[in-house]
Amino acid sequence: AAMGDLYGLRNALYLGNYQQAVSEAMSLGASTERDFFMYRALIEQGQHRVVMDEVGAQAPVALQAVKMLASYLSGVSKEAVVAQLKEWLTDATAQDNWQLILVAATVFLHERDHKEALKISHQSTQIDVMALVVQIYLQMDRPDLARKLVKSMQEQYDDDTLTKLSHTCTTPLTSNLLGNILGSSP
Repeated sequence: AAMGDLYGLRNALYLGNYQQAVSEAMSLGASTERDFFMYRALIEQGQHRVVMDEVGAQAPVALQAVKMLASYLSGVSKEAVVAQLKEWLTDATAQDNWQLILVAATVFLHERDHKEALKISHQSTQIDVMALVVQIYLQMDRPDLARKLVKSMQEQYDDDTLTKLSHTCTTPLTSNLLGNILGSSP
């Protein structure tokens, strides 16, 4: 499936409408990309076991990676998941697999290993990965780098939902507002 065919599925996932994302996925023809987004929606619903059971040993690396994310988030052998992802990332084709990069960077972010997360993801021009890098920069308290990346996202993917969400997260007004809500403003 082309990314255009996955527009509704991606939007539902990134806007938090996980059940809608799963329903949307079921209406599309089978593809690795469709399954990747569908499994991520299931993970967000806490259905880690479903993903771990459905993704077989012969599935593409992108789906194996999302299975590793489900395993990691369910608390099953976190160290083994990190080790497996690091091993996959040493493969020469790893930089061509944005889904693997996204999942590995997400796991490293959960591990609070910003350096490792950035090392594998910061050069990606794939929109989903770029949005994650914005999140990493914000967690590192580097809104300047986050805004710079959002500007690049706007040049390449101006109408994409992730670009709009990333922009909203990096505007000073929103940052201050969030700080006020969380009680962490100076």
